[in-house]
Amino acid sequence: MAATLKHLMDSLSDAIISTDRSGIIRNANAAARRYVGESFVGVSLSSFIEADSREQFAAIANGLVAEPAQIELSMQSTINGLAERVVISTALPFDLDVDECWWLLRKPGAHMMPAMQGGTYSAAVGSAGTFGNEGAFRSLIEHIPDITWTIRADGSMAFISSRIEEVLGYTPDNIYALGADICRQLIHPDHVAEFMEAHHRLFEHNQAYNVEFRIRNSAGSYVWVHSRAIMTYQRDGVLHADGVCTDITQRKQLEEALRNEHDVLIRRMDERSAEVSAMAERTRRSQVRFVAHASHDLLTPLTVVRAELELLKQSTVHDDETREALNRIDMESRRLDHLTKDLLLLATLDSLDPQVDFRPTRLDELVLNCLADSNELANEKGLMWNVQFSETPEVLSAPNMVQRAIANVLDNAVKYSPVGGAITVRVMVKDRRACIIVEDAGSGIGADPVEQLFERFYRGDGARSTIGSGLGLSIVKSVADAHGGEVIIEPLDPVGTRVSIALPS
Repeated sequence: MAATLKHLMDSLSDAIISTDRSGIIRNANAAARRYVGESFVGVSLSSFIEADSREQFAAIANGLVAEPAQIELSMQSTINGLAERVVISTALPFDLDVDECWWLLRKPGAHMMPAMQGGTYSAAVGSAGTFGNEGAFRSLIEHIPDITWTIRADGSMAFISSRIEEVLGYTPDNIYALGADICRQLIHPDHVAEFMEAHHRLFEHNQAYNVEFRIRNSAGSYVWVHSRAIMTYQRDGVLHADGVCTDITQRKQLEEALRNEHDVLIRRMDERSAEVSAMAERTRRSQVRFVAHASHDLLTPLTVVRAELELLKQSTVHDDETREALNRIDMESRRLDHLTKDLLLLATLDSLDPQVDFRPTRLDELVLNCLADSNELANEKGLMWNVQFSETPEVLSAPNMVQRAIANVLDNAVKYSPVGGAITVRVMVKDRRACIIVEDAGSGIGADPVEQLFERFYRGDGARSTIGSGLGLSIVKSVADAHGGEVIIEPLDPVGTRVSIALPS
């Protein structure tokens, strides 16, 4: 019985302490050790009692309370140093011939296990010296808020405390009458297999268990309980095990409420996120339409301006100042025309226009077209082309867009290469992708982050002294993205830059 008592007490969620007649602590269960600390032996329990409650405590400790009673007093924990109100309930009339007292500490109004209430504790006073008497032992545990029980290997109950009537509405006799069919009669079908497995491990392998399940009460509804079973032992030739059940229905209801609130919150956040995304998409589409319409509308007057400018330059004799002014107008109008076309192309890429014509295209032909267009400026700087076509891959593309992307890369190479330098252009297949690789010996990308080079209108320190819109590489990346490809920019050693456009072959 002593071993059974120790395991049972340690499995309880309530703090239980034993003292001698003078109030010196002799023993404590696991929950009590969390309250008074591990170094409790030889410490007076009265040292934890607040001054205004010591007289009440002394009356109980000296056996002056001869009838079952409940007394509320103040007690201080060694763990947090805070005073708490606790209830002392006498479980048995105090026996003056017994030298050891057991104390059960509980917060006022507490019915659930302390772990469920953030560390509350409960209490009753009983006489441990009579634990050899099974009736006295059971009388004590009737005052414990948990349901205590003893189960046989066949699943029938040898003992269950009357606390079950408060929790489930059954009397102990109702439970005994169910015999070995308690599990299937009362436990929710969803939990029967789990409980039976735990019960099997307990009696076959002496493995304690700790499970939560739903059990049907006398009204036909289900409540949640937390069941802990301890070691098995033989009694009258039959294997038994002791355990404790705690009603955790309130905790489960709170968890369910929190889950529901969490689900509602997540749903609302998803809805709000969808609204924001939709708003952002509408804004983006509006911007794309604006840029596309504005760019398109600008092209017509720009074309007229340039045509009239050419007529003006050819039809009249001008002095040097007028000629210089006309040349500046010509240069700026070309620049504006180029910027407008860039914006129109970006708007087309942003809109993912389904009317864009994708068709099989040979990359070597696009590269040759771009080289022809870049030759004039390359010749002015005395640049040499080193063109290598190891393969002539074909891609499914919008050829005008891809050609524009290649042209932008070549224009940058020509623009930033030193006079008399060389530019290498290679076309190949690598990792099942068609690649156009352009290498120059220019000043390189410097300290600019590569990702920043693709931002629209971004111009690095090295680009600010040259004419450009800051849209060239942005267009290259947008074209590659639209074709499921990528753009890679790498610095070369000691100088120069390598730009690779990789498209699905």
